[in-house]
Amino acid sequence: MSPDRSIAMLTDHLRMAWRSEAIILEAGVSRVARQAGLMALAGVLAIFGLAALDAAVFFDLAPIWGNALALVSVGLGDLLLAAILLAFASRKTKSQQIQMAEELRDQAFAAVDLDVKLALSQFLQLARNPFAFISGPIVSLLVALFTHVLKSQRKEHAG
Repeated sequence: MSPDRSIAMLTDHLRMAWRSEAIILEAGVSRVARQAGLMALAGVLAIFGLAALDAAVFFDLAPIWGNALALVSVGLGDLLLAAILLAFASRKTKSQQIQMAEELRDQAFAAVDLDVKLALSQFLQLARNPFAFISGPIVSLLVALFTHVLKSQRKEHAG
């Protein structure tokens, strides 16, 4: 593989890695923004709904348990519900789009790694033997040119 092609492949793989990172970031930001808006709306609705339920449970329990015990039980029920919701909200789930973009990014970085190793091996091979990359027709052309120059030099010195 030619060094130009190696460099082109390396830049293509770096570009692919960059794009996959951008997709991951964009998907993450849009997911967080969507979740934040929905959570805020749900929170407002939940506050009003919970206040109504608390009042209903309090007024139902107050004649049986008394005001203080009814209020404590409603408060403990609210705290239990809040703990369950916090546990559920703290779960981390990745969207399928983010998982696919992460796989693409990992593949791109693996390809970049291979491209760098290939370019390094070609460079080391070129450093060891600079004429290794010159193909047969070019060598014969250079030999013919070199012999022509030598013959013309001999003619000038002889005559």
